[in-house]
This record gives sequence, structure tokens and C-alpha cells, in this order.
Amino acid sequence: MNKSIIMFFIFMCLAQVGAWVQQYFHAKYEWINTNWVLWSIVTSIPLGLLFVYSSKLGVTYFGATWPVRIIQISIGFLVASVMAYSVLGEGLTNKTIISIALCGVILYLQFK
Repeated sequence: MNKSIIMFFIFMCLAQVGAWVQQYFHAKYEWINTNWVLWSIVTSIPLGLLFVYSSKLGVTYFGATWPVRIIQISIGFLVASVMAYSVLGEGLTNKTIISIALCGVILYLQFK
């Protein structure tokens, strides 16, 4: 496997974790609810850079944007499932478990 695809995957995972934190930490920490503009400003620039750089690596590796977008969506769903379960204590329904499995299939197909 190429180093750029590994870096793409790592940066995309970090960006998705950061995006989840940016969007849903208000459910856990009241400070964010009262300072949401500051929270948005502080988190947006690093997250934007992570997304852009990881996308750049992905497009360079795959030679197209579609695989990158499909992978980004799948990683985002997987990260959201894990974070909601581990950080917020939300359970996994049968629909969520099936969707997680489908994301795994999608990722397998894109990297094959």
C-alpha cells in the first residue's frame, strides 16, 4: 500500500472525529452551547485543513473524486457510530449495525 493512501485514511479519520466533536460535543458540554460561535471558529480552520489535505491525498491516489467522497461518507458514518456509542452512551440499533456492516463493504470495495 502506498504511503499517501495511508495518510489519506489517517487524516480523513481524524477529520471525521473532529467534525463529530465540533457538531455533537454540545450534547455533553454546556460551555459549547453558550459559546458556540467561538467553538465554531476555533474548530473550523483545523478541520477544514484536515479535510482538504486528506481529500488532496485521496484524489492523487485514486485519480478521481468519487472514491474519495464515498470513502469520506463511509468513514464519517463509522466514526459517528463509534463516537455516539463511546462518548454519549447511545446504543446501537439493528439498523445502525447493518449500516456499519454496509460501510465496511463499501470501504472494502473502494480499496480493492
